[in-house]
Amino acid sequence: MPDAARRSAYAAMVTFGSCSEMAADYLRDNLHDSREQVVQRGLHAAVVDDVNVALVPRALSHVVITAPRTAEEPPRIQAIAASFRRGPDYRPERGQQAVLFTASAMSRLKVAVGWDEVPSLEAVAMAERVENAIVRREGLGRSDGREPLAEISVQGYLAAYEALTGFSSRGGEPGRSVDDMLSAGGRGSPHPRELSFERLIDRQRSKLYDFRARVRDEADAFRLVRPIASDAVREWLASGAGTLIDGLRDTLAGRGREQIDDALSGATAHDELADRATRLIEKAVEERANALGTPEMAALLRKVFLTLVDVRWREHLLRVSFLQRQAAALYDPAAEAAGAREADVAELFAACEQAIRVESIKYALNARP
Repeated sequence: MPDAARRSAYAAMVTFGSCSEMAADYLRDNLHDSREQVVQRGLHAAVVDDVNVALVPRALSHVVITAPRTAEEPPRIQAIAASFRRGPDYRPERGQQAVLFTASAMSRLKVAVGWDEVPSLEAVAMAERVENAIVRREGLGRSDGREPLAEISVQGYLAAYEALTGFSSRGGEPGRSVDDMLSAGGRGSPHPRELSFERLIDRQRSKLYDFRARVRDEADAFRLVRPIASDAVREWLASGAGTLIDGLRDTLAGRGREQIDDALSGATAHDELADRATRLIEKAVEERANALGTPEMAALLRKVFLTLVDVRWREHLLRVSFLQRQAAALYDPAAEAAGAREADVAELFAACEQAIRVESIKYALNARP
């Protein structure tokens, strides 16, 4: 169906469609670079004609939009992958088109990629790429060489609505309404641990998509700079003034430590230090705008912000999928029950958000329009 027809359908008082088709439209809308391309008009209220479809385990199967993946992993990744052998280190899982590591092999992999107690973006990304190299060696994985760009489950899509209700062909459950079943999962719903994990990803997706929509729809791109810079600065400051200075030096190319020290000199209170650092970034953006021209800089800012959200979210999905596939090797039962996997995903998402902020500033100050 053409986008114009979809937009017209969603503009009606009531729109009827399948969950998977509407979920795909939701994902595509959150990849567009202008409000005019969007077909849905907000997820206000939904009535599900048979809620049982949304409660069975397959409701966690994802609607996925894909993009091409790099053809081959780099030599360092290939060298690490070559040290793992089928049998003692992993077993192929053809149903998942994946390989599942043993606990001992996972320990070796974590050492090889520099994965400390708290996982870093770089370490988990490397581990996932090693896994991908082995998957290809085994003749598994997607035959088209693509990877997820955006994805959401039926339950995740329905949970994004402000109001949700429905009908059940089998009736409700004693003491539970159909609405309760939809909100919390009902008869035939997936294992609570997986449902909890999925809902964490849903919240992260919703937060990032809300940010992306603000960037896309903001008429004055320069108004985005201060909140992004301020959040980046406060994240640096949470680790100390030294981390702040290092972050500023890395981000503000061409400004030496003395210039940064002068700008922050005399600031002792946390809020004053944060405000001065934020203003330093704003000044650098203003100087770049004077050099490029205001319209050109505004267009560059929007392009950089949107691109980095898409790239970093895509990478986050790969990391999350790795943790989900390899959960048995990564977490013992006690750690899994205590929410260790969710804690790691939350840590990775916070790092993902900070990477978007910092890299947005760096690219805006250095990239060519």
